[in-house]
Amino acid sequence: MNIIKSIASIGSVVSVSLLALSQPAFSGEVMDRVMESKVIRVATNSGYPPASFLNADGVFEGYDIDVSKEVAKRMGAKAEFLNPAWEAITSGKWGGRWEMSIGSMTPTPARAKVLDFPAVYYYTPAAFYVHKDAS
Repeated sequence: MNIIKSIASIGSVVSVSLLALSQPAFSGEVMDRVMESKVIRVATNSGYPPASFLNADGVFEGYDIDVSKEVAKRMGAKAEFLNPAWEAITSGKWGGRWEMSIGSMTPTPARAKVLDFPAVYYYTPAAFYVHKDAS
């Protein structure tokens, strides 16, 4: 019975994530600012290796950093990285301090109220394990 509850919980999380991702993103003046300045400020958090971390020289590295640089490149801009607290990023109260956050964030209904989730850039399937003697 615990396995069924686990599967149902995973299904709920996936459904909520898909719902959050189905909402349109609105760029407007933010996109205009990036296109004019050719710089996109990216908020990420340095505490999540291998996705995002500071190397020995204090420079951001990781998968999320590579994705950010590629997004900027395709926009004809340069990515500049900021390291605000996770709570500041997820609050949605950015106040123009940065234009984008790439940080392996799971879309949730609460976050979708204050943030746009325009695209999934990778997917990690959920997995669970049950001991062979469990019933």
